[in-house]
Amino acid sequence: MTVRHSSMFLALTLTFAAGCGAATSESREAAPLIAYARPSSDVTSSGRARELVVKVEPIREGSLHDPAKMMDLRLSIERQVSAQVQGMTDERYRSVARPRVVEALRAAGLEQADVDYILRGVDYHRSL
Repeated sequence: MTVRHSSMFLALTLTFAAGCGAATSESREAAPLIAYARPSSDVTSSGRARELVVKVEPIREGSLHDPAKMMDLRLSIERQVSAQVQGMTDERYRSVARPRVVEALRAAGLEQADVDYILRGVDYHRSL
């Protein structure tokens, strides 16, 4: 390594150290913490089961009558639900999560046939 590279790495190290040291404790506390790993369990540390949150926006009436938009909507909801129930035990999925998903999708304005289609896809992905 040349002297030029060594001095460049030293300058970068000192710059980063000065930037980290200049941050106030208030800014460190206010900064959100981002977790990059998936939870290892579907039970929180307090022992209570975490709530399944299926965020489904109310569907516009125009989308309900457009077959192309409905197909895209069904696939996106299926992916969203599959990701949320991926690590659950089969018993918990059948007894808790699946009924809540049905309620949320029906409340969003989907017909029962669309809900059944979405859940068939979710069940298929869980079986893989």
